[in-house]
Amino acid sequence: GATITFEVDPDVSPAPTLPEGLTTSQQNDAATGCLLSAWNAHRPAALWTNDTTDEQDQIFTIYRLPGDGTVDQIVRLDSHTENTVTWTETTCRDLTLQDGRVTPKDCESEVQIH
Repeated sequence: GATITFEVDPDVSPAPTLPEGLTTSQQNDAATGCLLSAWNAHRPAALWTNDTTDEQDQIFTIYRLPGDGTVDQIVRLDSHTENTVTWTETTCRDLTLQDGRVTPKDCESEVQIH
């Protein structure tokens, strides 16, 4: 597994402060490549991501591969616009890479866990 933090949208002003430093695009590619390799080999792995929306909401996501052909997606959304923090979990049966981002597919309904 690896930890990955996507870059902040450059059009956001002022730029939000992330809990960690930013990773390079090469580090992002290596981390997502590692997760997809584990997915294809049916091996356990995990990837953590931090992202920031245009509204400066913080999104922390864990992609957890138990090695059984599913991916658990756990998301913490810290919404500055709604002044709320929510945690959700979803189990999916497919995992791809779209526009350089890990994208779970064929997912069950999202369940709020916090």
